[in-house]
Amino acid sequence: SREMEFFTEKELRMQIGFSKEKWPVAMVKELVDNSLDACESANIVPKIKIDYGEDWFSVEDNGPGIPHQVIKKSLDYMKRVSDKNYYVSPTRGQLGNALKCVWAAPFVADGESGKVEVITGNRHYVINVKLDKIAQKPEIRLETNENGIVKNGTFCKIHWRELASYQSTAKYYNFYNFDELIRNMALFNPHARFRLNDKVWEPSCSDWKKHKTNTPTSPHWYNVDSLAQLIAAYITKDKTKKVREFVSEFQGLTHSAKQKTVAEMAGLSGACLNDLVLNGELNLDKVRDLLEAMQFHSKSFKAKNLGIIGEDHWRKYFIDNNYYPDSIYCKRICGDAENLPFIVEAAFGVSNDDYKQTRDTFIGINWSAALGNPFSNNSFYENMLDDNYIEYYDPTCLILHLVYPGVTFTDRGKSHISLPDEIEEAFEKCVRLICKDWAKFKKKRHREMKRIEREDKKAFRKTKKEDDSLKAAAFEVMEQAYMKASSENKLPANARQIMYAARPLVQDIAGDIWKNSSYFTQNILIEFLERNPELTENWDVVYDARGNLIEPHSGTKIPIGTLAVREYIYEWHNFIGREITLDGLSRIISTCGPDNRYRYVLFVEKEGFWELLNEASLQVRYDIALMSTKGMSSTASRKLVQELTKKGVTIFVLHDFDKAGFSILNTLRSNTQRFKFDVEPNVIDMGLRLEDALEMDLSTEMVKYKGKKDPKENIMQNGATEEEANYLVKGKNENGKWYGDRIELNMMTSRQFVDFIEKKLAEHGVEKFVPSENVLQDAFLQQYKMVEIQDMIRKLAGKSHDVQVPENLYGTVKKKICGSSMSWDEVVYKMAADMSKRN
Repeated sequence: SREMEFFTEKELRMQIGFSKEKWPVAMVKELVDNSLDACESANIVPKIKIDYGEDWFSVEDNGPGIPHQVIKKSLDYMKRVSDKNYYVSPTRGQLGNALKCVWAAPFVADGESGKVEVITGNRHYVINVKLDKIAQKPEIRLETNENGIVKNGTFCKIHWRELASYQSTAKYYNFYNFDELIRNMALFNPHARFRLNDKVWEPSCSDWKKHKTNTPTSPHWYNVDSLAQLIAAYITKDKTKKVREFVSEFQGLTHSAKQKTVAEMAGLSGACLNDLVLNGELNLDKVRDLLEAMQFHSKSFKAKNLGIIGEDHWRKYFIDNNYYPDSIYCKRICGDAENLPFIVEAAFGVSNDDYKQTRDTFIGINWSAALGNPFSNNSFYENMLDDNYIEYYDPTCLILHLVYPGVTFTDRGKSHISLPDEIEEAFEKCVRLICKDWAKFKKKRHREMKRIEREDKKAFRKTKKEDDSLKAAAFEVMEQAYMKASSENKLPANARQIMYAARPLVQDIAGDIWKNSSYFTQNILIEFLERNPELTENWDVVYDARGNLIEPHSGTKIPIGTLAVREYIYEWHNFIGREITLDGLSRIISTCGPDNRYRYVLFVEKEGFWELLNEASLQVRYDIALMSTKGMSSTASRKLVQELTKKGVTIFVLHDFDKAGFSILNTLRSNTQRFKFDVEPNVIDMGLRLEDALEMDLSTEMVKYKGKKDPKENIMQNGATEEEANYLVKGKNENGKWYGDRIELNMMTSRQFVDFIEKKLAEHGVEKFVPSENVLQDAFLQQYKMVEIQDMIRKLAGKSHDVQVPENLYGTVKKKICGSSMSWDEVVYKMAADMSKRN
């Protein structure tokens, strides 16, 4: 069915001009455009209210309302409805079939059903849309009652499931949200009052004059072909329409005497429009005669009468939003392009907000906010910004507006326009004039930055020479320094001990170019070990702890350093067969390591979340160990991951969504020259990933990268997708440096952080830890003995009993700990204590 053209995502995307996640904003724009047109046509000062909730949004105006017949006709999808297709006039660029899109969009977005409510003219309409799966066409049901609460104007409410997620996704695509859209509509309509939920934009000029949708069109705006198309449309609707009646609808020809004179001059006195038809088609010679007569007896239209927004309105916006008053410039050019008048207006300002780090560019076409960049010639727009040094990260705002009756759209959704050369040149001139001071300032700043860059390069080359000399000297004495620090390789040598042994030897060779201890231990020593694997194969170089692992329930804290990890792994043991002492009387079974204690580790890139995780009881509710390292994963941490993997432990890695986060993740599970895994590490990426950040609508921050190489390659090598790499690396700035965005874990609220971890743990099936039946039985017997000893101490007497272990101990323990913060051995202790009391 042809009706389905509006009821598939592909077709509706072509009608609206944007992908599905952007439809709610596009729908609001269309409804606001229609409201403005309706109010202006009725000489009413527009007052438009926009509201939205979790699963709906609405637009309400104070206009004359939508006639009943218009709503009924719009529900017929076998016919296209538009009263503007053949008029040459500066309109706000409506879809023409906007209401058809409004009825269809919520159904297509939902996939099952759609619902729209309209209250106008004291009537309440409810449009419900479903799919007739047998006939494969939309099933549209219109309900009408006479108790509408809106007597003046129109109220339209669109039900849209999961509206919030649409808004956050659109934001990712640098698309407007509702707030930004209404702000921009207010920028291009100084006479209108807008309200979005509780936020209000008051008009700056209630008596503003502009060309309205019902203002007579000028005959000077037509050529023979365009007038012929308009006449054909009239004939299709009414073959009896008189030529004089047709002429009366044009500007300057409303007087009856002029209509008579025009008809006579064209040789069409008393004629109907249908008389212009010859052999089944319009006689273009007659159309030309009529057009020439109409133009001869009417004045050409002056561009300034189209409607100028004006400097006062935009200056008020800049001042209200904390822009430097001295930086604000506005410019207007009126002219003609392809025999049609136009007005180009532009305004520019520099923000005084210390937190503003990106430019804003707002573009309006015929008093309506463009959604994104509307210029089909994108290079024209980008070159205009580049030529005037308006760069991505500048705290600036550029406003551009065009009024032009001949706007040519290059797509069905009317989202992109093609401009004549005269208009492009007018835009370029306006922007050049208003940005003159800014461009001068930026040129001077660029020269200064280049000077600093040259000095930095000189300093770098000097430092590089010193580094090379220092490294060469250190490499020369490294073996001697290690042997001294390790007592001839008989004891482990701390990296800092080697540094102290090497420093005087290096200074004797290279002079006073020593930098600092960390440069030696973290750079030179590591590089020496990697370059000399055979020489250093038996060296025992140890590093200080760079993080911790904390066991659940036992609270054992292990520093992630070479010796501490080595000792921790060495001491892993079971409790079975251990001798009971008075010092060991505890409800918690004494364990060390993952055996009978935990099967999961949560590795967090940074340590600042320990208190939050502890407060949320995540460790004890899921029986997981917590682990972190400072910066990149050390050899000690990889050694620990390897041994935990051998014990069947899964390590979940929680990291920032940035280049460093992916590097930390990859380093924790990849081989290096210094350490190679002898089993595949059981490391799982928990996030943060792009999809997670977008779902939570987390804030971003700009990041600049070092080095000349595109960081995307490294980011993707470390596990990021191409989409994620493109998000993290946007491109190069004016200095040839790579830049992009990043999202830290800290951008989450505490509630978001805890919920995020619990969601991921649930996705991976993480459960409370319960050891085998045999271990539980041994633990029960041991705990029972402990309970008896405690009773004996309390009573100073007593005796032990033959004990019958409860049946299905495994099932009972698992049931008792499910959803609690208790460990399995606490439950066993309580059961043993209860049995002892009964006996």
